[in-house]
Amino acid sequence: MKNEKSGSYWTAYYDEKENRYFARIMYISREGLEQHDYEITRDIYARLGTFEDDTENERLIRTAKLAYSFENTMYGTLGPERTVWDEEVHETMRTHEKKAKDGKKKKEGGKAMLINEACELLKKELLDNGYEYGFYLNGAVHKPDMTNGFDKEFFELLMSEYRVQAPEDTMRAKVGTCNDAVVLMKAILDEHGVPSKIWLLNDKRNKKLHTVLTFYLEGKTVYLELTPQSGKPWYGKELVFDSERSFMNEFGGDEREVIDVTDEVLIGLAPDFILRRV
Repeated sequence: MKNEKSGSYWTAYYDEKENRYFARIMYISREGLEQHDYEITRDIYARLGTFEDDTENERLIRTAKLAYSFENTMYGTLGPERTVWDEEVHETMRTHEKKAKDGKKKKEGGKAMLINEACELLKKELLDNGYEYGFYLNGAVHKPDMTNGFDKEFFELLMSEYRVQAPEDTMRAKVGTCNDAVVLMKAILDEHGVPSKIWLLNDKRNKKLHTVLTFYLEGKTVYLELTPQSGKPWYGKELVFDSERSFMNEFGGDEREVIDVTDEVLIGLAPDFILRRV
């Protein structure tokens, strides 16, 4: 999951608290400053960065709702021109940016977290806290019924209707898939300035797909499995590797792929990085 994207003259981000998407186009040169802020849809956010020509990204952003515009250039104006098209959107963006800056200062000035501290933080939320495997959609919780074996109805719903959940929805419903678990884990780690990545483990031989997260502290790569009701023997136990390559070698090879899908896990959208491999 990626909460921010950027190009030459644009930046877009997802605000998890508001569950909304925003974008800014800004030009700075000797002639002055030009800035335009937009509230965009999650579909626009998902498509941003997929064009070879970066001007196409800007063109896509401009199709969205304009919230704020500022221009102070030598062309066509006698002085700064500022227009607020939507005060609520503009204020929401300002609040998000201030929080992000304050959080960055706090992280830069604070003591670096240790591996055991990060693990305890994640376990406190996801381990033995009532989480179950399933997903939350349109106000309803869907969980597999395994009393009679494989739940075909749940699996079909998972393949057709499931969307990657926002962290707050996962925490509220206490239900999620491996995708939702790693999205929540990444959100928690991001709040503490801990770098992390999301990976897809693709076992082609056994036709199994699983999403996991690694984070990086003390010069190590750490994999902690916290998918609800995981049957893996290392569930709830951190696996520490000397390098990212060591992690990839451990779970890759022999018809097994380890794929970095950090930028492909998009909240509110179907997990296409999985579906196209099923």
